Amino acid sequence: MKVKRPLVTKAFTMYMLPFQQSNWFGIFSPGWSALLAIGVKLNVVWLINPLLAGLCVLLSYLFFQEIYSRRFARIAVLLLCCSPWFVFMAMSFMSHIFTLVCALSAAVWLSKSFKNKKIIYVLAAGSAIGILSLIRPLDGLMVAFLLGVWTLFGCPTWRTRILTGAALVIGTIATAALVFPYNKAVTGNALLSPLDAYYAKYYSPQVMALGFGAERGFHWGLDAFPGHSPLEAVVNAALNVFLLNTELFGFAIGSLFLAIIFLFSVKPQKKDFWALGVIAVIIGGYSLFWYHGGPDFGARYWFLCIIPLIALTVKGVEWLEQKTNESDQAEAKPNPRIVLAVAMLCGMSLVSYFPWRAFDKYHGYLEMRPNIRELARQNNFGRSLVLIRGDEHPDYQSAWIYNPLNFEGDAPIYARDNDAEIRRRLLQAYVDRPVWIVDGPTRTGGIYKVVQGPVDAQKMLAEEDQ
Repeated sequence: MKVKRPLVTKAFTMYMLPFQQSNWFGIFSPGWSALLAIGVKLNVVWLINPLLAGLCVLLSYLFFQEIYSRRFARIAVLLLCCSPWFVFMAMSFMSHIFTLVCALSAAVWLSKSFKNKKIIYVLAAGSAIGILSLIRPLDGLMVAFLLGVWTLFGCPTWRTRILTGAALVIGTIATAALVFPYNKAVTGNALLSPLDAYYAKYYSPQVMALGFGAERGFHWGLDAFPGHSPLEAVVNAALNVFLLNTELFGFAIGSLFLAIIFLFSVKPQKKDFWALGVIAVIIGGYSLFWYHGGPDFGARYWFLCIIPLIALTVKGVEWLEQKTNESDQAEAKPNPRIVLAVAMLCGMSLVSYFPWRAFDKYHGYLEMRPNIRELARQNNFGRSLVLIRGDEHPDYQSAWIYNPLNFEGDAPIYARDNDAEIRRRLLQAYVDRPVWIVDGPTRTGGIYKVVQGPVDAQKMLAEEDQ
């Protein structure tokens, strides 16, 4: 989002929020921000992802029912609703749930077009892909490729393949092309995204590029080796598989257990290859990126794998039903004991894994604390200048999000107290506001604490001149 930058910009700088000329902006694609803006306008921004998660449940049921059976879809939806990975993503402000909604919508619309032969369904599927590209461009590219392949195999004749493919491309371009005026407004170049402009200016042009090379990456502690190589791609994949085995369902036996026994015990049917294809494309696509997502919210870069992984897990349930079938019939019959066992695993995850993860990892995650808001209410900060002393993360970042959008109005303005010169410029720029000085958690060893205030800005300037 492009907004007027504040006075004394160096006191408000934040990673991934650059400025140019008189404006500053977020570097990511506009799709997720646009939806969050609606939530901000309605004062329900916290509700956006939970609502989208509910929509994911409905769409996944429709999707699984299109490919398999109603019973299969019910078991799959049970697993989705009990997935810690899915639920924790849904309680966050991250964009992955929205990407899943768009991917499922595109798949459901395209599937319906194969049956109903209506071009409007294909256009709707393309529009969903285009929206997805406005949220996470690489995910959008991979979903477009996967649905394009599905079109080739799902249409009976070359004529319908060409018509369906053309409609899919048109629908995709109609929405995806919205990124060009956005890029033009933010960077001045319709072909230059804010993300690319940011990293080219502050780091190097290739630091976030796909592919292998020594110039990729920031050399963080989470970066296994300098640059990016096939070996590091394997390491990243291993880390993500470990996270999936833990976070996908939170099962004590391992979240991937049922999917693995299915894959190693029976030859997948033709209608199961879509799941393997989706997983392969997503893993392969993100193997070209130097970073695997770290420990935040599981293997989040692979989030679109959740639907095919659930499908393989349900296939594992059906395989167990077949193996425990007392009759000689080859096909599995419903076995209440197997379904009950899966339900019990989900129940144990809800009772034990969810509370442990919520309180151990996501409560006060990365030392981010919200008590600055409570401090503002208790002390009636009002229209003031609040100087935050401490590190950029977490001290200033936890407070920065409570700034008014254009750093104006009657709300408190939170600035980082970097050094004496920046503090002096702040006092001069906001001389009409009372000043509060607050120490952050890294300085107090706990929560935010008011050190001084309210103090008249002119008085502070006079004291510094002495």
